[in-house]
Amino acid sequence: MKNDRILKSILYIHGVNPKFNFSFSYDFTNRGFWNKIFGQKIDKMNGVEKREIELNSIFNGI
Repeated sequence: MKNDRILKSILYIHGVNPKFNFSFSYDFTNRGFWNKIFGQKIDKMNGVEKREIELNSIFNGI
């Protein structure tokens, strides 16, 4: 997050079998395709705050 705005989200799904672990990443910035690939990575931008949320603590039964 930066200035209370989400820039990037990564969802990790861990299965019982390590072969079935999965991750999905989404970039919420309005940067163009080439800038997303070759530009500065979100994690390295100044003022970016990383937050981790365990969804199973929010949604019981997941």
